[in-house]
Amino acid sequence: SLYILGQLMADGRQLGPSANTVHQAAPGNDHVHDHNLVGMQLLLFAALGAVGHAVTNRLIPNIRGYMVRRGVSGKDLGKKGTALEGADVPEALGIVPGTVFLVCLIFCLVGFATSYPKKLLDLNSALLSICLMLFLGFTDDVLEWPWRYKLMMPSVASLPLLCCYEGSKSVVVPIPFRSLLMTDGELTTLGRLLCHLVVVDTNAEGSIVNLGVFYLAYMGLLAVFCTNAINIFAGINGLEVGQSYIIG
Repeated sequence: SLYILGQLMADGRQLGPSANTVHQAAPGNDHVHDHNLVGMQLLLFAALGAVGHAVTNRLIPNIRGYMVRRGVSGKDLGKKGTALEGADVPEALGIVPGTVFLVCLIFCLVGFATSYPKKLLDLNSALLSICLMLFLGFTDDVLEWPWRYKLMMPSVASLPLLCCYEGSKSVVVPIPFRSLLMTDGELTTLGRLLCHLVVVDTNAEGSIVNLGVFYLAYMGLLAVFCTNAINIFAGINGLEVGQSYIIG
């Protein structure tokens, strides 16, 4: 989260001063002031992250007992043959760090909104997507959704991010496949057919293709793949969180 906020602040500086700025200072002073402001905000975000870590460690034991009493628990299949084989393991505990993360991020928005209002749409879209995925994960642990719903809901959760996406929609074609699109500076039959759906960059000799709306569809499918590729390892100790750590 600190990396995302840092990148958004860097983008915010490139957008220029905010609408509330009245006086224009010297370029050198603006540069120093921006660095001081960003440094102070990152320190505050880091302090807020430390508070969130402490609150999470405090809440997990309490919520753990509550979930076991309510029957939201299971057995650890990896503990067969040990003294912990029959112990109840609480499920849906991800709701604790997820909720704390959202609360911390909302507090970050208070300071972020005053400095970089133009980037709030991106941050709010990410916040909404995280909320939807947190809701999906919690309800899945409690209600045990069928797989058809697990495939559909990540697509819906990615919509806020896709709606505000303003980046490039082009992809680089692998070298072995470029000759299928262009040869000797001319589009091939396949290249001309693809031009009805996408844009083949003839200046780049077919090495770049602008997918347009198909790129957004690809990003939505990627969100479905990533969430389910991680979730399918749930219950195998260490694999789920380990995969998330490597991807992150």
